[in-house]
Amino acid sequence: MDVARTADRVWSQRRRRQVGGVAKIVRETYVRRDIACCSPLCTVCPPAGSPLLDGAQQQHLSGSAPHYVFPDVATTVDFADWLADEASHVVLCETCLDAAQTLEGSRLHRRLRKFVADPRRSSVVFPNDKSLFTYVPRRPHETQLARNRAGTDASLSSFLPSLPFANPKTE
Repeated sequence: MDVARTADRVWSQRRRRQVGGVAKIVRETYVRRDIACCSPLCTVCPPAGSPLLDGAQQQHLSGSAPHYVFPDVATTVDFADWLADEASHVVLCETCLDAAQTLEGSRLHRRLRKFVADPRRSSVVFPNDKSLFTYVPRRPHETQLARNRAGTDASLSSFLPSLPFANPKTE
């Protein structure tokens, strides 16, 4: 797969004060068009699924699930015990996972990664910062929590039109 055809660049600049002046920090992000949602019920994404972004074995959501759980950062942190012990059919956004690591530390991050890696849970980490359709740039004066919430909302908005149980047909 040719990355040049499937990826776009997104540039963002941050300025941070240092002793003696202001330093510009430029972060380059590549967003892709070919990242699928990993649900077998999806009617929009290609059946082959997403390209392997981190080299790990790709997980898929269950096709027999009556629902999918889509937690935001606050829910992920507040209900981490429930997520790690009892939940299934969970779609964790990568930004939520990173924010949970920032807020609560690497112990929670490892625990959530272990939860997602368990095939009995049929849960996935969705790379919402790498998808062209779900990437949300941070606006000036916007908090990181608000940006993560907007990213989760954009990911959910991307998932909903493609799932049959999210759009029940009325006669």
